[in-house]
Amino acid sequence: MSELYRHLLIPREAMFTPNPEQLTQFLENLRTIGGLPEHAKFRVVAHTGRTCLWATNAKTGEEYFGPELKINRFAELKDAVQCTIGEQNFDLVADAKGPAVIEPFALYDADNYASRLPGPRCDKPYALSVRCKQRDKITHVLHSVFDSKTDPIMGELAVFENPWNREPIQTGALSGARFWIEFGIGDYLMPGVSDTLDILDTRLLAVANEVFDSNFAQGCIRNDD
Repeated sequence: MSELYRHLLIPREAMFTPNPEQLTQFLENLRTIGGLPEHAKFRVVAHTGRTCLWATNAKTGEEYFGPELKINRFAELKDAVQCTIGEQNFDLVADAKGPAVIEPFALYDADNYASRLPGPRCDKPYALSVRCKQRDKITHVLHSVFDSKTDPIMGELAVFENPWNREPIQTGALSGARFWIEFGIGDYLMPGVSDTLDILDTRLLAVANEVFDSNFAQGCIRNDD
């Protein structure tokens, strides 16, 4: 799946981390109300604590190293959540084919790089993921690989880019957190965004706020660099 766009839910308290019961309840509640397609599969991505060779520059021979990852796949949510216990750094991912009954937001074709304007509204199935990310320390939400060297400033608010025109959008979201949620959309689709990122369906936002007993702000990342 090529996730061009990810929509973020970031807790107001940067040190917040959920317990396994909350993780289970969040994804179960999404599925119950129709915010997650019924036949989702689950992945847990964690860091072994070691680094490994990721790539080699064919021209210069320079080697690029990154975190060594361990990936486990599950058909059942309870097994995936069980796998996160004891891990300080992990991504718990629900992968599915959408649309769900409750779509996160209306989606438009984003494959016209010349105009950078929304194309036709999506009317076909698309890939959808919900990713719950936890780190062992406060981590910059826009640079969130397992060994990120970009440390956030405590209490700093994040500035996101409008995914269509690159204009900055200020929200109430912090630039760093230990836990956050990402809704990933595949197949070169993006939501319509004007001057606000408060676009996630309010029923999905309510599930996160209620289950985690927190107050989430919204942000986004466009992956086309």
